[in-house]
Amino acid sequence: MADPRAPVVILLDSCSYFCLGLSFHPILVRLLGDPEYVLMVIEELDREYARSSRLRTKFWWANREEHRNERKSNCYSLRGKKAKDAALVFSYIDQYAKDNNIGVSLIDKRVLSATYTANGYVVTDDVDMQSVAAAFGIKVFSTLQLLQLLYERGRVKVEEIDSVIEYWNYENDLPTGFAAIHAWRNSIEQ
Repeated sequence: MADPRAPVVILLDSCSYFCLGLSFHPILVRLLGDPEYVLMVIEELDREYARSSRLRTKFWWANREEHRNERKSNCYSLRGKKAKDAALVFSYIDQYAKDNNIGVSLIDKRVLSATYTANGYVVTDDVDMQSVAAAFGIKVFSTLQLLQLLYERGRVKVEEIDSVIEYWNYENDLPTGFAAIHAWRNSIEQ
C-alpha cells in the first residue's frame, strides 16, 4: 500500500522536459502544498537524448552538467516489483497502441507505464499519448496545467512564463494548446 504522505509523482515526457527544462531550471522539483508533488523524468530520456542527433543539436543545453545532474537526481526509478509491474503495463500499452494504430514511441510507452505504476501524472501535450493514457486511466497534465500548478505553488513568476512563451515563438515550436496557455497568461495579473 502506498504511503499517503508520499508526494504525488509527475513524470514529464521528453517533449515537455525539453520544452520547459531550459527556461525553468531546475524544472524537476518538489512542489510543497496539499498534495505535495515531485516532478521527475524516466531513465530512458537520457538514452533517447544520447541516440538522437536532432535532440542533441536542438536542445544542446540539456548536455550541460547541471541539467544532466538534475535529471540523474530526479529520475523515477523502477526497481523490483515496480519494474515488473511497469513491464506488464508496458506490454498492455504496447498491444493497445498496435491494435488501435496509435503512434506512440517506445519512450512514450515507457513513461506511460511508469506513470501508471506510480499512480501519478504524466505531462504531455501529445494527442496519441493522451489517448492511450485515457484508455488506461492514467492521469495527464498538459503543459498549461503544469504551468498553472508551478505558478500557483510559487515556483515560477509571470516574467518567466513570458520568457518561455517568447522562446517558443522564437523557436517556432509551440506546444499543443498554446492558444490556451497564451490566454491563461494574459489573464494573470502582474
